[in-house]
Amino acid sequence: MNPFSTIHELKIALEQKKVSSAELITFYQERIKIHNPALNAVLESFDNAPATTNQPGILGGIPCLIKDNILQTGRIASAGSKILSNYHATYNATV
Repeated sequence: MNPFSTIHELKIALEQKKVSSAELITFYQERIKIHNPALNAVLESFDNAPATTNQPGILGGIPCLIKDNILQTGRIASAGSKILSNYHATYNATV
Protein backbone atom coordinates (compact mmCIF):
# COMPACT_ATOMS: atom_id res chain seq x y z
CA MET A 1 0.00 0.00 0.00
CA ASN A 2 1.31 3.44 -0.89
CA PRO A 3 1.41 5.67 2.21
CA PHE A 4 1.01 8.71 -0.03
CA SER A 5 -2.17 7.59 -1.81
CA THR A 6 -4.78 10.26 -2.35
CA ILE A 7 -8.21 10.04 -0.76
CA HIS A 8 -9.60 9.39 -4.24
CA GLU A 9 -7.20 6.46 -4.78
CA LEU A 10 -8.04 4.99 -1.38
CA LYS A 11 -11.78 5.32 -2.03
CA ILE A 12 -11.43 3.48 -5.36
CA ALA A 13 -9.41 0.71 -3.66
CA LEU A 14 -12.15 0.40 -1.02
CA GLU A 15 -14.92 0.29 -3.62
CA GLN A 16 -13.04 -2.35 -5.62
CA LYS A 17 -12.44 -4.29 -2.41
CA LYS A 18 -8.66 -4.24 -2.94
CA VAL A 19 -8.37 -3.10 0.67
CA SER A 20 -10.72 -2.87 3.64
CA SER A 21 -11.24 0.05 5.98
CA ALA A 22 -9.85 -2.06 8.82
CA GLU A 23 -6.68 -2.71 6.79
CA LEU A 24 -6.28 1.02 6.12
CA ILE A 25 -6.68 1.81 9.81
CA THR A 26 -4.05 -0.80 10.75
CA PHE A 27 -1.67 0.42 8.03
CA TYR A 28 -1.79 4.06 9.14
CA GLN A 29 -1.67 3.20 12.85
CA GLU A 30 1.57 1.31 12.18
CA ARG A 31 2.97 4.35 10.34
CA ILE A 32 2.03 6.54 13.31
CA LYS A 33 3.89 4.18 15.67
CA ILE A 34 6.98 4.27 13.45
CA HIS A 35 7.14 7.98 12.58
CA ASN A 36 5.42 9.82 15.43
CA PRO A 37 8.31 9.57 17.91
CA ALA A 38 10.34 11.83 15.60
CA LEU A 39 7.45 13.97 14.35
CA ASN A 40 5.42 14.31 17.55
CA ALA A 41 2.39 15.11 15.39
CA VAL A 42 -0.21 12.69 16.84
CA LEU A 43 -1.33 13.08 20.46
CA GLU A 44 -3.68 10.10 20.50
CA SER A 45 -4.29 7.20 18.16
CA PHE A 46 -7.35 5.06 18.75
CA ASP A 47 -6.97 1.33 18.27
CA ASN A 48 -10.72 0.90 18.52
CA ALA A 49 -11.48 3.09 15.52
CA PRO A 50 -14.56 1.77 13.74
CA ALA A 51 -14.14 0.30 10.27
CA THR A 52 -16.59 2.19 8.08
CA THR A 53 -16.13 0.70 4.62
CA ASN A 54 -19.83 0.83 3.78
CA GLN A 55 -20.35 4.45 4.75
CA PRO A 56 -21.52 6.73 1.95
CA GLY A 57 -19.63 9.78 0.78
CA ILE A 58 -16.10 10.38 -0.38
CA LEU A 59 -14.63 9.96 3.13
CA GLY A 60 -16.55 6.79 4.05
CA GLY A 61 -13.98 4.21 5.15
CA ILE A 62 -11.03 6.60 4.96
CA PRO A 63 -8.96 6.95 8.17
CA CYS A 64 -8.25 10.51 9.23
CA LEU A 65 -6.61 12.60 11.90
CA ILE A 66 -8.58 15.24 13.78
CA LYS A 67 -6.82 18.32 15.08
CA ASP A 68 -6.82 18.63 18.85
CA ASN A 69 -8.94 21.78 18.79
CA ILE A 70 -11.98 19.80 17.60
CA LEU A 71 -13.67 18.50 20.74
CA GLN A 72 -14.43 14.79 21.04
CA THR A 73 -15.89 13.57 24.32
CA GLY A 74 -13.16 12.12 26.54
CA ARG A 75 -10.33 12.89 24.12
CA ILE A 76 -7.45 15.34 24.59
CA ALA A 77 -8.37 18.82 23.36
CA SER A 78 -5.22 20.83 23.98
CA ALA A 79 -5.36 23.01 20.84
CA GLY A 80 -1.56 22.79 20.87
CA SER A 81 -1.34 24.56 24.24
CA LYS A 82 0.75 23.32 27.17
CA ILE A 83 -1.80 24.84 29.55
CA LEU A 84 -4.51 22.58 28.07
CA SER A 85 -2.27 19.52 27.63
CA ASN A 86 -4.34 17.46 30.09
CA TYR A 87 -7.77 18.80 29.13
CA HIS A 88 -10.23 16.15 27.98
CA ALA A 89 -13.34 17.33 26.15
CA THR A 90 -16.66 16.93 27.96
CA TYR A 91 -18.73 17.06 24.77
CA ASN A 92 -18.46 16.60 21.02
CA ALA A 93 -18.04 19.63 18.79
CA THR A 94 -20.66 20.21 16.15
CA VAL A 95 -18.49 19.75 13.10
